[in-house]
Amino acid sequence: MYHITLIPGDGIGPEVADAARRVLDATGVQFYWDIRNAGESQISLYGSPLPDETLTSIENNRIALKGPITTPKGIGFRSVSVELRKKFDLFYLFTFQLPKTSLDSAFFEQLSPALFVSLLNMQ
Repeated sequence: MYHITLIPGDGIGPEVADAARRVLDATGVQFYWDIRNAGESQISLYGSPLPDETLTSIENNRIALKGPITTPKGIGFRSVSVELRKKFDLFYLFTFQLPKTSLDSAFFEQLSPALFVSLLNMQ
């Protein structure tokens, strides 16, 4: 059984995270989902958008699935994604996107200065 920290996020995050979770569960591989929160709603509870218990869960499980989380523009708090990247020295982000056109896209983003690679029309 694989233990995974699941951070549902906010806005559309919980819906996206739940869909990803259902896809992974459908593989037949057994997962234990350690559901933790992050984002603006956590500031009033923990004084931070990224609570220590969430970080501890990621450290213990060594893997996390994070849904989208709102980041205020120019005010408020630093992006949870940026905080996670810095805390765990993450290097790459991999996402699939299905735009409104018939093109499928996959994006590989190096999370260090000045490199972004996009592969389009993956089939």
